[in-house]
Amino acid sequence: AFLQSAVPAQGEATPAAARYTLGYCWMRKEQFRQALSYFEPVARGNTTATAMEQDAFIRSADCYYMLRDFTKAGAMYDQAINNALPQGDYAMLQKAMIAGIKSSSAKIGLLNTLVRQYPQSGLVPDAYMEAANAHITDERFADALPYLTKIIQLPGNSSLKPAAYLKTGLSYYNLNKNNDALASYRQLLQLYPQTPEAEEATDIIRNIY
Repeated sequence: AFLQSAVPAQGEATPAAARYTLGYCWMRKEQFRQALSYFEPVARGNTTATAMEQDAFIRSADCYYMLRDFTKAGAMYDQAINNALPQGDYAMLQKAMIAGIKSSSAKIGLLNTLVRQYPQSGLVPDAYMEAANAHITDERFADALPYLTKIIQLPGNSSLKPAAYLKTGLSYYNLNKNNDALASYRQLLQLYPQTPEAEEATDIIRNIY
């Protein structure tokens, strides 16, 4: 109604802000094509753009990603990385996910690059987990373990730690190292007893015994 009324902009009540908010509304309803129609008129992916315009640019890329237009999404993520936008770390994570569709090694390479270029990013644990998942999918369980160990050793109580303990146990189990697997599962049960991962670990422990 605000956009249709064509009233003059006043403070933060602007047509751009209205479109930006509508984009998020449609995105949260998983209607990505509609979301894109509101984000794109606001989106700008250069360093002089406002924070809202830059975020609309990244969300536009996300809409293309969810619509499986990976070429368009990848080009936009590249632009965000090359222009050193604040969400460059997120753009690189998304680029890694796109790369993983065709090549797990390319995905892992980009994830490692993310960790090197953005060591303070809050997405570093996610990068470690995605790299571990790629190795596990390829049944390279020994290669997954260093990434899982890094998640476990991170300071604080990361939400990824229960999954890291579970997948560490899974990796040891598939390497026929049952004692190490049991040790990991026991730590999971001790530290995170109420999680779905702990329930899954209990079943695996029974299988090992």
